[in-house]
Amino acid sequence: RKQEEMARLRKATGKTLPKMEGIDEGVLGQEWVEKTLEKAGAWPPKQLADSALANKTFAYKPNGGRVQQLKPMDHPAFRRCLCMTMGRLHSNLLNTHPELIKAGMNKAVDETYFKGSMEFRQRIALILDATLRIALTMQSYPLFGTLVETLAAFKIGCDPVDSKSLPWFNGTMARQYNTLPRLDIGQLSFEEAPPPAKQGEQPTPTPATPLTELVAGKSAVIVLPVDRKHAEAFTKVKLAQCQKQGIPPQIALQGYREAWWFLVRWQPTSSQVDNALEDIPRKFMDNLDAAVVQKFESTSAELRVRTAFPMMVQNIAQKSGAVKVRITAPKNPGTYKIVVAVKSSDFLGADQEQVIQIKVKEAPEEDVAVEEEDESKKEK
Repeated sequence: RKQEEMARLRKATGKTLPKMEGIDEGVLGQEWVEKTLEKAGAWPPKQLADSALANKTFAYKPNGGRVQQLKPMDHPAFRRCLCMTMGRLHSNLLNTHPELIKAGMNKAVDETYFKGSMEFRQRIALILDATLRIALTMQSYPLFGTLVETLAAFKIGCDPVDSKSLPWFNGTMARQYNTLPRLDIGQLSFEEAPPPAKQGEQPTPTPATPLTELVAGKSAVIVLPVDRKHAEAFTKVKLAQCQKQGIPPQIALQGYREAWWFLVRWQPTSSQVDNALEDIPRKFMDNLDAAVVQKFESTSAELRVRTAFPMMVQNIAQKSGAVKVRITAPKNPGTYKIVVAVKSSDFLGADQEQVIQIKVKEAPEEDVAVEEEDESKKEK
């Protein structure tokens, strides 16, 4: 009956309507994706049973019907989102499937699903970006790190918890580029932070002053020498692709992007405690449940992300450079172990940590007085 109605609609409008699964014969869409994922043991999502969504219900109103409260897998819109999520995390399985390849050649794919899945991916990227801001506000290193890994898995299209994902990704990189995307980080050091430029003025370049110790509560800069070990191999392959396709390299490569995160946290080596969440806006905290606030407040110092610095590589041939991350030193004097975690939101298996130990001395009294005066002005 649906096929007859669509045929009449096409005849009446004179337009070629997109083919849809369940209406046009042989068209693949959401139902095919679910069945294919089920055969691979990836549907229904196993993670759903252990998540906070397992026992939640959502309002749904069918055409001409009453509002119903349905569980995620029974809710058409929610189920579609889950299907698109799992489909993206198993894109290698779906995109190389003979049935989908054949359907694509015959233009027998449901555009309402597959085109919608591309838009869904873009929306998810925005949501993950917003969630990164929340994780940084709450100073949660585990949450921030997991979100960066999730971004990478979603971009690549693989399941981050599947043990086969990393070998598959490394094998793909090795076959395509004959190398793995990695950063070689040199010895960490500290510099004095340049004074902030006045509004409307360009910062004045000044020679960097190396630091062997930090001042409590004062700004400083961590310097990380970086070498992109894969730069030459990536450039060579991309240029060969441009030449083969007859595309000018300067046009094809101008959209290249490669994102890395430098996450700074620290841990006192003695009994000092620097564990307060005083930098979190009260308005933000007031929107959270007491149990959630307690969970974040009880997080140990070494799991607090103090600074998150993004490095975006836009020149694929750039080989080396120095990343400078501005931080505010711990407020309590003592000796600290500074940990800089480097995480990629584009590649798997490229994460690493660099550790350096440094002494934090007490700020001079005149600096403390100026700082207290500045804080009182802010409160007013």
